[in-house]
Amino acid sequence: MRKKIINKRVLFEFVSISFAVFLGMMLNTWKEARDNSELAEKSVQNIKTEILNNKEEVAELLQAHRGHLITVDSLILEMEDSIKVTNRSVSLKFRLINSTSWETAKLTQAVAYMNIDLVTKVSGTYKYQDYYDDLVRKYAQERMTSVPEAYNKSTLEKLQVFIASIIDIEDNLLEYYDDILKSDLLPEMDTKS
Repeated sequence: MRKKIINKRVLFEFVSISFAVFLGMMLNTWKEARDNSELAEKSVQNIKTEILNNKEEVAELLQAHRGHLITVDSLILEMEDSIKVTNRSVSLKFRLINSTSWETAKLTQAVAYMNIDLVTKVSGTYKYQDYYDDLVRKYAQERMTSVPEAYNKSTLEKLQVFIASIIDIEDNLLEYYDDILKSDLLPEMDTKS
């Protein structure tokens, strides 16, 4: 039998190259994990800031809509009592609620590196927010593409139901926002609320 002689230098170079490749792969994996963690952290901070802003926006809308509902209720009562109503109208204002940070987190796949419980909570809230935005869009489209109706009792009752529904949704949105903001799943940061 012939004994194979392994050159020590070749063996050393092979081990060195293998170790360098392994070390490079480990370093690359570590860097990628760190980058993904930073992306997730930044996304969570952006979502938290966006939810704080959305909460403030919805709270303002809710207050205005409660005032509009009182006006509509009184207009209906005055019509039922045959009192002449003058110089009072209801002009609803809506703003679409922002979801840019959540959409960005999904597009950049940062959600894959976020806490799953937080993602579930945030996803549900933004889904409900989308439902609200859809109702607002439909209402706005209907108002833009139809001739304004005179304020008769039937029109006011429809408006009353719509505003009451919107108020309920805004109340729920505020609760969802608070639920996320009070969660221990979010990192601490300065909040202005």
